[in-house]
Amino acid sequence: MGFKEDREAKIKRFKVCHICGRELDVDMGHASMGICDSPKCFSTDFWIGHLAHKNDENVARIKGLHYIIGEEDSKDSFRGFAGRKFYIKFNNGILVKTSNLWHQGTIPEFFKQYMQDNAKFLTREEYLDERRTNEQVRI
Repeated sequence: MGFKEDREAKIKRFKVCHICGRELDVDMGHASMGICDSPKCFSTDFWIGHLAHKNDENVARIKGLHYIIGEEDSKDSFRGFAGRKFYIKFNNGILVKTSNLWHQGTIPEFFKQYMQDNAKFLTREEYLDERRTNEQVRI
């Protein structure tokens, strides 16, 4: 391989991180996703992904923590929180009972302005009381 071909091959292998702009080798770490190995860049990219889905009906943000409600009829043997039951009331009044809740982590300070809490946990008793008077139940 000549100098020109070697240089062109190398240029194709390198990109820049879309978060910080640092040059990266596409064969290393998270480079295939367009981000460098920096924990800050990985975290930022992770939360940008969740920001794009912040209004999805299966996303709950409670006390600054981010959760996704998985499918209840999933045939997968893995369930969020090992299948523990959770009762959730969304700010719009919708009630949800789930045994497939997945925790993504604490929402970083910068993202909290865009992803405010939209729900709260209820006890089983609170859920049953709410259910008697609320028509917006999603089980």
